[in-house]
Order: sequence, then structure tokens, then C-alpha cells
Amino acid sequence: MITLSILLFLTTGLNVLLVWYCRRLTKQFLFFTENVGELEAALNAFDDHLKGIHELEMFYGDDTLGGLIEHSRTIVDRIKDFYDGFSLDEEAEEEEIDAAT
Repeated sequence: MITLSILLFLTTGLNVLLVWYCRRLTKQFLFFTENVGELEAALNAFDDHLKGIHELEMFYGDDTLGGLIEHSRTIVDRIKDFYDGFSLDEEAEEEEIDAAT
């Protein structure tokens, strides 16, 4: 009887620790996904700004700005792919499955 009481106490303590740890990980994960989403939005705004400058009459067709636009698009695409890997949205997962088949 004493052995069962000790085991019950130990498993209860372990379960409490696991629940605390899972909550902590979930909070960190949500914080991370929110920040990646904000980073993606900021880079999209930067990309749009570069496009606007490139279309100005003074800079139209400038190769340096064209290179910056391509580079920003590449970075935005990479972050979008990274964000999609951590997304909690089920629709994104379904789209990835549909694209793979």
C-alpha cells in the first residue's frame, strides 16, 4: 500500500512537470510564429517599397535596384516557406499535401 502511494505521488509530480513544460513550449512556439509572421510582413513591405522606387522615373530600369528586388523576393519566399513549416493553420498543411500529390 505504501509503495502504491509513493508511485502515485511520483507519477502525479511527473505529470504536473510535463504539463508545465508543455505549456511553456506552447507559449514559446506561439511567440516564435507571431514574430516570424511580423518579419514576413515587414519584408513584404520592404519589397513593395523597393518596387515603388524602381518604378520611379529617375530609377526605372536600374540594375542595382532590380537586383535588390530579386534578393528581397528570394528572402521573402524563404521566410514564407519557413513560416509555413511552423504554421498552425490546417489549410496550409492541406495545400502542401495536395501540391505533393
